[in-house]
Amino acid sequence: MSDRLAAWAVRWQVPAAALAELVEIDNVDADAAAARSEANVMRDCRIEADRLGGVLWRNNSGATFDARKRMIRYGLGNDSAKLNRDYKSPDLVGIAPGGRFWAAECKTTGWTHPVNDRDRAQANFGRHVVALGGLFTFATDPAHIRSMIT
Repeated sequence: MSDRLAAWAVRWQVPAAALAELVEIDNVDADAAAARSEANVMRDCRIEADRLGGVLWRNNSGATFDARKRMIRYGLGNDSAKLNRDYKSPDLVGIAPGGRFWAAECKTTGWTHPVNDRDRAQANFGRHVVALGGLFTFATDPAHIRSMIT
């Protein structure tokens, strides 16, 4: 069991027997040493944000059609297909401790830098956030979230 999971159990006063059962039933700690999926990175970053006294919310982005066949776009900065090609909002947005806008684009373990148009459009959004005084990172681990604040 990871130190982080054990510390969480102590903080929330989870009995040792309950924690052991949870780990056994759901293999909760299985990804601790393995590569992390984007979903796992996102989950862990949100937990870390909360631990630090901030909040990161999921920012779904995309488009669909309503019952009348009208295009409905959702997600920050997703005003049009043209804008969305060059400017994509990140997976997580929120408020950092102290009140600054906070955003993180989560990537799988091993990702190192923008290599495709989607990544570059996400980096464009991040540069805009930082230029206006906010915080942005590409995160492959919750340590990226922590390093922005501490």
